[in-house]
Amino acid sequence: MNFRHFNRILTPCSLLCSTAILATPAKTRLELHTHAGASVVLLTKINMKMAMGSKMMPLEIIAKDKLTVTKVSPNGDITQVDKSLSQQIVMMGKEHTVPANGGDQVTVLDPHFAVKSMSMSGPNSDIHDQVRITDATDAWFPSFPVGVGSVWTHMLPSNPTLGSVKSKGVYKITGIQVVDHVPCYTIVMRFRELTGQHPISSSGTIWVSKKSGDMVKFSSYFKNVPLPGTGLVNPHVTGVRVSGSLTK
Repeated sequence: MNFRHFNRILTPCSLLCSTAILATPAKTRLELHTHAGASVVLLTKINMKMAMGSKMMPLEIIAKDKLTVTKVSPNGDITQVDKSLSQQIVMMGKEHTVPANGGDQVTVLDPHFAVKSMSMSGPNSDIHDQVRITDATDAWFPSFPVGVGSVWTHMLPSNPTLGSVKSKGVYKITGIQVVDHVPCYTIVMRFRELTGQHPISSSGTIWVSKKSGDMVKFSSYFKNVPLPGTGLVNPHVTGVRVSGSLTK
């Protein structure tokens, strides 16, 4: 679910929640189900404050990204490519268009949305912080059926090579809500790293289409996000699916 490549220039991780939802009499199973060639366009807004001299100035980043699935392995692993399409920065009431990032981010996720590998081209290609941000953004789906009121926990082990930090995520389906004419499951998530000097944490809500499983909208608050050349920031990130679908 994915403000992806944030550390390249505040670009968004599109909190990607593309799942096929398999019906049971009382509950549903959330399971990643997509195909090579599927793509979506996501519009993300990042609002935060940055130090400008002795003052903290509000800053908004508006980014549009295209996410394309390039491979689905027999074991269910998904390879996806995230390409920045456009970016605007709004500061002190003025909007500035900046060049879209030339480099792409390639991520391999397992069917539960856990990151298995990641690579980035272009400037700031170090994946470690981006993996941490992705861990704090994407909802992790369990292997058992869930329904409204279901709560589940995921303990993420440390992976120094990849960049993941020992973390805990708690997820709850709080209801069903219609978003942009689409009936959605509302999933509330809380995530926090359990080690490190400046642990990342996040809290937010994801709206996932009840029929197709695509992410329709998300809203998340983050703390201690590392930004090269700036330090730590605490952004509020919102996103909405503009077009496309990742499901069959």
